[in-house]
Amino acid sequence: TQRDYQVIDISSPSEPTLLATIAQVKHRVVNNDTGTTFLLGSEGLTVIRRTSVENDYRIHQMQMQN
Repeated sequence: TQRDYQVIDISSPSEPTLLATIAQVKHRVVNNDTGTTFLLGSEGLTVIRRTSVENDYRIHQMQMQN
């Protein structure tokens, strides 16, 4: 089932901000390691990055290498 997704910035919980609406999303894939979400919608592919999760993942990878 296709549906619309809203991307909301909650870095300021008292004032959430709508960043984008992705229309008619057909497929959604989430990389739980990096927090990246891939949405395939009517206008193409949208990639949503969560930099705080990415940074935590990088730190974890560096610690595992040492």
